[in-house]
Amino acid sequence: METIKISISNTIFIIVCFFAFIALIVFLYQLMYKKQINNTLHGKKPFSFMEPMNFLLSVILIVILIFVIRINVKTNELGRRMDAFYGQLVSNYNSIQSQYQSIRKI
Repeated sequence: METIKISISNTIFIIVCFFAFIALIVFLYQLMYKKQINNTLHGKKPFSFMEPMNFLLSVILIVILIFVIRINVKTNELGRRMDAFYGQLVSNYNSIQSQYQSIRKI
């Protein structure tokens, strides 16, 4: 049976990088949104951007959906491994029981 070892410092680093990436996306979007507002005030043709808060919530929703799908896949994989291990355990038990019965008959 294989084990997965992840150190706490690596996990913290991944979480910090994730939030830094989200912050960068939101910052860049806010810059684009402000530029679009400025262009609209000066009479240039506007783009249609969401409010920055709605954009942030949309990004968070997409990230949560990706995490949920990933967790679901991992859970199914773990369930299949457990079923395979249980089948092997039952097979070993039946083998030992049949050997015990054959020794007992002698």
